[in-house]
Amino acid sequence: MDDLKSDMSEKDAAESFVARQIVHEIMNYGVTQFQVAKVIELLAFELENRELMVKIVDAVKEKTTANDTNGIILDGQEV
Repeated sequence: MDDLKSDMSEKDAAESFVARQIVHEIMNYGVTQFQVAKVIELLAFELENRELMVKIVDAVKEKTTANDTNGIILDGQEV
């Protein structure tokens, strides 16, 4: 049983490392704070756990639904 817990912890650590690399690449891309919040919102929609998805979306909703549309593309036109 301890081996199973150890394996899961190692797997979680490896997956966390990959997640940190993904975040690093996103930040190196040069994103605005609005875009960071939007990426978080869009990734939340991919979660299988609906309750967690709703909590995350609610947490970033204010930033992603505000009239702060500077620098994003809407209907093919950048605003």
